[in-house]
Amino acid sequence: MTTLTRVLAYGLGVVLLAGLVVLAVAGVTAARALVVTALAVVVMIAFGGLMGGRRGTSRPGPPDTGASPGPGDQGGTMGR
Repeated sequence: MTTLTRVLAYGLGVVLLAGLVVLAVAGVTAARALVVTALAVVVMIAFGGLMGGRRGTSRPGPPDTGASPGPGDQGGTMGR
């Protein structure tokens, strides 16, 4: 996760919490506040997907460095 996405995630989380506090102070019922919060979470997830968010498990493995095998790996079938 890059620094930008981490800052955005924490920033949006703080904004979401602040919005919930504002709703509570304004006297909005708990059920309505939860619905508004749930909608905000869905919007944040959608924006995360649009920004490239998490990738699936189909990511390629680490690049091959071309290093030789370790000392215990003799390879081949000779000597059997």
